[in-house]
Amino acid sequence: MAKNNHHDLSRLPTFDPKDKDLVNVIIETPRGSRNKFAYDEKLGIIRLKKVLPPGMDFPYDFGFIPSTKASDGDPLDALLLMDEPAHPGTLMRYRLIASSKASRRKAKTPSATIAFSPSANIRSSTPP
Repeated sequence: MAKNNHHDLSRLPTFDPKDKDLVNVIIETPRGSRNKFAYDEKLGIIRLKKVLPPGMDFPYDFGFIPSTKASDGDPLDALLLMDEPAHPGTLMRYRLIASSKASRRKAKTPSATIAFSPSANIRSSTPP
C-alpha cells in the first residue's frame, strides 16, 4: 500500500510559516496517558506503541518536530509544557525553552529532547 504524502506529518515545516520563532510540534502521547503513541511514517498515522504499567503515566505531552532528523534517524523529540493534555496528531506551535541530550538504554546513539512552552497567542484570553 502506497503512503499518501498529503497526510505525511513528518514533512510539515519545522517552523511556523507566519512566525519563525515558533516551532511546529506534532503531539504523539498526551500528558496523563498510560498509552504511548508514535507516528508511523510508512502508514502516515499515529499508532499505539505500548501501554505503561498501572500507576505510571506520561507527565507531559510528548511529540516530534516535523522535517527534522535526530542521530537515531527519527524526528527530534519534543516535551511540551501545557496545563491540559493535547490529542495525538494535533499540530501545535511552541516556543523553545530548553533542550537536553540523553541516551536511551536500548539505543547506542544519543537522543535529544527539546522542551517547549505554548505560544502566547494560543492561550485563551477569557476563562472557559
